[in-house]
Amino acid sequence: MVSIDDQSNLTQWKRAGLITLKSLDRNQELLSFCLLPFGVSLLGWGCLIVAAGASYWGARRHIDARRAMQEAQGQRPSEKLDWRSRIEQHDKQSAAATATTAAAPPSPPPSPAVRDGTQAVEKGPS
Repeated sequence: MVSIDDQSNLTQWKRAGLITLKSLDRNQELLSFCLLPFGVSLLGWGCLIVAAGASYWGARRHIDARRAMQEAQGQRPSEKLDWRSRIEQHDKQSAAATATTAAAPPSPPPSPAVRDGTQAVEKGPS
């Protein structure tokens, strides 16, 4: 059974039907217009994330290929060193470089005549 109060509410809704539908449509349009910048922003962020991921993937492939090529040529050591081992290796290399430069005697500078391509003839006392 429908009470009188329910009938009056139902009657009011029937009378206000067009007005209610228009306001719902207007509210929906307003809401979509207000959320449009957020939708564009989300699309922009999504594109940025996809582009960054693709560039990271390409860079990793290039770096890994270059490292494999260097290791195959013997230019890159295959073992991983911790920081202490790296410091020891660096100290050994710098000590060896210092020793080789200190052991080699300095070469005398060339004479000006040899630099010009002519040979100087020494004159004796006259």
